Amino acid sequence: MWGERVGLAVIAAVLLSLTACTDSPPAGPTVTGTDGRVTTASPAVPLADHCPVATPNTPGGPDPWGGCFPGPGNTGVPQDVQLVEYDGPTTILDDNVTIEGKIVKGSLEIGGANVTLRNSKLLGSITTLDEQFPKASFTLDSVTIDGHGVEGKSAVGTNITVRHSEITGSGSGGVCASCTVEDSWFHDEWIPPTSLDHMSAYRMDRTRRCGTTPCPATSTRPA
Repeated sequence: MWGERVGLAVIAAVLLSLTACTDSPPAGPTVTGTDGRVTTASPAVPLADHCPVATPNTPGGPDPWGGCFPGPGNTGVPQDVQLVEYDGPTTILDDNVTIEGKIVKGSLEIGGANVTLRNSKLLGSITTLDEQFPKASFTLDSVTIDGHGVEGKSAVGTNITVRHSEITGSGSGGVCASCTVEDSWFHDEWIPPTSLDHMSAYRMDRTRRCGTTPCPATSTRPA
């Protein structure tokens, strides 16, 4: 099975991980001392006043580098997008398919290459059928995935890109190989109170940039 092939995947977060949106603060001004030595002053970086959340170092709040952590208000479906119910196939085998501005009530299986889900909400999960279709790949761009109390994983497979997205409500945000996750928010995972499984934000073996992945224990089914 695919899951056995990703034993080296890293757990994106155990309790709380806030990955900054820039690698390091900008350098401050250089200062020449009386002895002729040149040093660099510590930068004074103002907190971002344009973040959707006012509290620093929280999901959606200012980070220490003048930007904003992913969270409510800057991930998932943009507020001005009016969603229309999706009535297309749930197994997508064609290449270069784009689903935009939709609410998908159910799970998607991807066998095609370069499938994109954009500005949409998915009430279920999305998985690549990579064992049958090695070319399978998908991108989530400004997507909200609500697992709605499903014990499984939200975004699973190979060749996955997740950008500006919000993933919540399932036992795990997902697991992937050959993937990139950036500017995205994983939160409020869920498992039944009697489950012997553990929750995880996201497991992956490639690149995560600017991610907010709190992983609280929630044992009651989301509304």
